[in-house]
Amino acid sequence: MSVGDRVTIEALSDNGDSLFTYSSEQEDIATVDENGVVEALSIGETNIVVRVGGGSTSLRVTVKAGAANITETTATLFWNAEGVDVTRVDLFKKGDDEAMIVDKDYSVLGDISSGELDFSGLTAGTDYVAVLVNGADNVESFDFKTHYPMTVESTTTSTANISWSSGILNVSKLVVLDMSDNEVWSSSIIEMGALASSVTVKGLSAGTQYKARLIGLLGQKVVGETTFTTELAEISNAPLGAIISWNAEQTQVKSAFVNDDAGAEVTAQISDTYQTGEITISGLTGGEDYKLTLVGADNTELGTYDFTAYIDIEITPNTIRADLTWTSGTFDVGTVYDSADNEVASVTKKLGKKAIIEGLTPNTDYNIVLEKQTKFLGQVISSKVVGEYSFTTEAE
Repeated sequence: MSVGDRVTIEALSDNGDSLFTYSSEQEDIATVDENGVVEALSIGETNIVVRVGGGSTSLRVTVKAGAANITETTATLFWNAEGVDVTRVDLFKKGDDEAMIVDKDYSVLGDISSGELDFSGLTAGTDYVAVLVNGADNVESFDFKTHYPMTVESTTTSTANISWSSGILNVSKLVVLDMSDNEVWSSSIIEMGALASSVTVKGLSAGTQYKARLIGLLGQKVVGETTFTTELAEISNAPLGAIISWNAEQTQVKSAFVNDDAGAEVTAQISDTYQTGEITISGLTGGEDYKLTLVGADNTELGTYDFTAYIDIEITPNTIRADLTWTSGTFDVGTVYDSADNEVASVTKKLGKKAIIEGLTPNTDYNIVLEKQTKFLGQVISSKVVGEYSFTTEAE
């Protein structure tokens, strides 16, 4: 094996017992997990011990020169400095007809007699060849691949949307691990779809840090990795406030406070229900942005959450129209959708804190979305939702 390699032990028992356990005698050289996946970490030799029933056997693992600590743009090269006299390290993009060398004379940047070198500024998802040179002779070479880019977006308390850029047929599966490298979720590219480049991972724990890893097609090599943390709590916009919830058994909340968009603390009514895992915030201004901060039992900040206090709209529908009234905040556009999300009407005749929706159908369910716009030279440059409500017109 080379540094950075991962291989899986295929263990079989004569009596059909499948309860294998694995251990490494020198975990600084190679580690092995509960599934028999061996990862080479540094130059040297160690024994991997496999136990089943009352018996055991061992496998000798020799780790040679290779690359580890690989990211999208960096890698650390390792070799046996005692066994190989190296005066220079050259790095090439694999498959180039002409040498594209990164930091050819690396002795300027580090002591190459140590058997360890860091490279940076590499290209993501690219195959490289490292060549160890002694004078005019190439004494050893090995290849490695930088990681593909990965992003994690739209995390909630129990889910994460993970996407990657690897091209077709370069990934075999995606795994999610806790920070102790225990696997908590996995899916093969076949299960996700051969052309998949994103997936929503479910069943995670709130406020927990995880690693997401892409595994390549050949062997068990990691070809992409990123870390992310799920949200501790979920917040929902509400009229003149918000509702925030969390797992009260997992996280103890002592207090909470609210700041406005400028950072100043504001007076808000916060229900004292911290033990139940839900807080209702009220008494704010409709259409304005706020930040909620949760404080733990030891007075440490647990997390901050941005939200917009919705306008306190009261909707009075009849058969073909609906009257809107409110007391706090304002909006610029109100769009009405039917149950199939088709846009069917808009707010008209807006005056003060009253407005009218016309042209509706009797006995029909609708949803109205209110937006506040920011304009520059008469053009809308941004907008935000300041209210979303459902109503049903009366029957004829």
